[in-house]
Amino acid sequence: MSRHCSVNEKGKLICPKPLLNSNYIDNKVYTIDDIKSRTRHGTPSISLNAPLTIKDVKIDDPKIYSRLDMKSSDRIKPSAISIARHPDKKVAIDKVLDDLGGMCSFVKKDDLVAIKLNICGGTPTINGTYTPKDTASIIGDKVRECGGKPVFFDSSMIWTDMYPIAKDEGYIEWRDKNKEDLRDINNAKKIPWVKFDFGDDTVVGVGNASKLLVDADVIINVPVMKTHILSSVTMGMKNMYGAYPEADKGKFHAKGLNESIVAINRAFKPNLTIIDGSVGCDGGGPLSCNSLENDPYNTFVASTDVVCADALASKLIGHDKPMNIQHIRLAHQNGTGNAKCYEDAGIRFNDDGKIIMKDFTPHDKDGKWSIVSPEFADSLEKNMETMGMGMGGADFMNVVSDIFLGGFAYYGGGMMPSIWNMVLKFQDDLGTRAKIKPMPPLLHEHELDESFDNIYPK
Repeated sequence: MSRHCSVNEKGKLICPKPLLNSNYIDNKVYTIDDIKSRTRHGTPSISLNAPLTIKDVKIDDPKIYSRLDMKSSDRIKPSAISIARHPDKKVAIDKVLDDLGGMCSFVKKDDLVAIKLNICGGTPTINGTYTPKDTASIIGDKVRECGGKPVFFDSSMIWTDMYPIAKDEGYIEWRDKNKEDLRDINNAKKIPWVKFDFGDDTVVGVGNASKLLVDADVIINVPVMKTHILSSVTMGMKNMYGAYPEADKGKFHAKGLNESIVAINRAFKPNLTIIDGSVGCDGGGPLSCNSLENDPYNTFVASTDVVCADALASKLIGHDKPMNIQHIRLAHQNGTGNAKCYEDAGIRFNDDGKIIMKDFTPHDKDGKWSIVSPEFADSLEKNMETMGMGMGGADFMNVVSDIFLGGFAYYGGGMMPSIWNMVLKFQDDLGTRAKIKPMPPLLHEHELDESFDNIYPK
């Protein structure tokens, strides 16, 4: 029978109904893994069935670990912070480390040092979205000078396996040339997972952890300085969120992204955070932001307190009130860190958002990054959480992450940064950056002050 449409005597277009039978429909049920374009080198490659694969991971160790079992917890220092700006990143890194007592005040002989890089959270074609390899080399060399063994790691995400993107960013060649130890903690066959209690008061509860983080004597966190459309910024705390070994993190968006970030940072608290702002990336991060490579930011922030590091870096790029950023505020209030420690260190800003500090050269972008306002980021995240809960929860969030964040960033032909620039301009026109509603404190101020006197002794 012909399947063509025809016109009847009244001039009306008549088309036969679709024939829904086996002659026209392939009986196979296809999945995202069957799409040929996903097999191209460097494309997003994690299946949407990843959560099922993860549930099948066999964990032989019956023990449920906690923060108390982590070797690195014995090395946590009181809050201290340093900032440096110099075109030679080795000079800048030396400065911030010397201010904190030097690398050897953190690393001892024969220490296992787990170094969290941002590899999977970057776009190979955009400098400033991932941790630079020379920064990793400088930090690794300093660890070795102190007698420690550096192990660099990241974890595959829903939109990409770690090793293809590491290759595109040059990390595989870097690993082989320098004989570095680079690992994907998502691979439970090579690095065992254990059950980990993040706390009954968290949205994570009992989850998984890489044994690497439990066994490490020292954890060093090396993120980049950039923006994020769902969390305003992605720096130290958001980078450690990536230390959770599962690729499927859509479930955390469904439960509450900011609450999950805080829970994971409280559990996997890094001993040292070094934020690499040598390039900088503003606008619609994390993957489609505007690289500042034509006028590099040349800035490094280092701290024993990841919350303080994020607060100072956020203030520097233009967030007048870093405590309006949800995960910074929540972490400050539950004692994960002290977002105000840079003020205690005497770091001050003028009305133009520039640091008032001797030997710190101002940059034209100080206080003037194209930022994602906390109000805009929170609204977008909450809407996604709501849609996610109504449309399949974690699976929906995984689809959004895979296509919206990963696919568009990698294959948008450079258009996504421009699109996000327009969106954020719309944000500015609405005045969201200037009229952020202050969030009510979770604790009374006197309770906060008393708790911090105990946690952070003078």
